[in-house]
Amino acid sequence: MRKGRSLHPEGLFLMGVVGFFFTTSMLRLSRPGCQYDELLFGNAALGVVDPHSFLHRTVVGVPVLLMPYIGALKAYLYYPIFKIFSVNVYSIRVPAILFGCFILTLTYAYTRRLFGSRAARMTTLLLALDPTFMFTNRVDWGLSSLAMLLKSTALFFLVKGIQTSQVRPLVGALFFTTLGIFHRLDFIWFVNATLVSLGIAFHKEVASWVRMRKRWAAMTALMLSLGGVYLVYSAIKMSIRYFGENPFDIVSLNRLRYVTRLLLDTLNGNAFYFDTTHGHLTVPSPQGWVGLGVIATCILVGRMQRRRTGTDGSGSS
Repeated sequence: MRKGRSLHPEGLFLMGVVGFFFTTSMLRLSRPGCQYDELLFGNAALGVVDPHSFLHRTVVGVPVLLMPYIGALKAYLYYPIFKIFSVNVYSIRVPAILFGCFILTLTYAYTRRLFGSRAARMTTLLLALDPTFMFTNRVDWGLSSLAMLLKSTALFFLVKGIQTSQVRPLVGALFFTTLGIFHRLDFIWFVNATLVSLGIAFHKEVASWVRMRKRWAAMTALMLSLGGVYLVYSAIKMSIRYFGENPFDIVSLNRLRYVTRLLLDTLNGNAFYFDTTHGHLTVPSPQGWVGLGVIATCILVGRMQRRRTGTDGSGSS
């Protein structure tokens, strides 16, 4: 009974925040009108009405890729929704808003595991009040809502697996990460960030898990190595087109400058713009340096939090 009473306010808080988010997102749902990115999955979700519209590859007549870097996962999810409710603004946008509700719930869950109830409440509330988060889920340009849901789910299972040293949550994290990469290829950046974060914040837990689960650790290392080889190949190919020089031909003293420039241009969008248009942005952007500053700050705060809460990283509830 005591445990139930202690959790009751937390549940009421979460229900209130999620309810506020859902209610606010539903206001004037038809505005603005549906747009390009929001509907690019529609043709596949309707069973391929037009074989030339947002359909890059099929297997046995089943859509697999909508674009070279976007899978048909959202089309699979919406296929039964469109069958039951037909195509309208509600059947398009309400599921995406519900994705946002699940994202808030999962964010609260893994933040509470890491940093305690107070941090979880603040994080969830700030996210629910963020206009960018609300609008992105409501309109879902670039299929971002489902990508955020997959990231949140993978993080929840990853944190649970690290803290409990169980295999099943880690398998769940791997499963949803794989779905995320299929959904959008740029999900790989989330994978990279997660691996770096694990090395910085949870290196002791990772080392302990590797010692306890050697077979699973070997399989995971093999999968990451295969993905890493492809990623390195793609990065080299991209850098040769982008900079006009092979990174292996660069002398050691200039390699740090080369890597830093590539990272900055990735963070400020210049590299992505080049990959899409084969041209460079003409307006300088400080976003790359801002991104580096945010990364450095997060690392510093994370390390300080780890020292303050102890070695288990679970925080207080």
